[in-house]
Amino acid sequence: MKEDALSRQAHAPPARRTTELRSATRRDAVAEPRRGAGWFRAPAPAQYVVIGGVFTVAYLGLEWLRRVHELEPLGITLWNPVKALSLALLLLKGLAYAPVLFVAALLVDVFIYGAAKSVTSTVATSMVVALGYSALAAGLTRGQGFALGKPNLRNVIALL
Repeated sequence: MKEDALSRQAHAPPARRTTELRSATRRDAVAEPRRGAGWFRAPAPAQYVVIGGVFTVAYLGLEWLRRVHELEPLGITLWNPVKALSLALLLLKGLAYAPVLFVAALLVDVFIYGAAKSVTSTVATSMVVALGYSALAAGLTRGQGFALGKPNLRNVIALL
């Protein structure tokens, strides 16, 4: 496409040369859609299992630590690193890891909190957590233009 524009440019008047070259360049730039970390990408199966396993173990460990340091009378804690870990996984590795987040949240409900709720309620709560963080990651990358590796004000505002 650029070659056609360049060959026509040699025989065109000067004002038209730059316009044709710009339009050919613009068409080439639009041809490939932008893909960010929020897009659904299928990772290699071995990579998926390893990263999913490490995430699940870290999720369970951090949730247990958070539970240990709870303020007894109120049942709250001053820190919750699991939420940041969940968002980081989805932003860094993509939405393909949303099922891993669902399984980790389900395991926390069963093993750490003792699943005092019904099975339906436990599964629904874990599903809401996974879908909520997936929607947040997709909204940040697609809607707000959040891009990892670009330390700029736009990214900071998107995270706030």
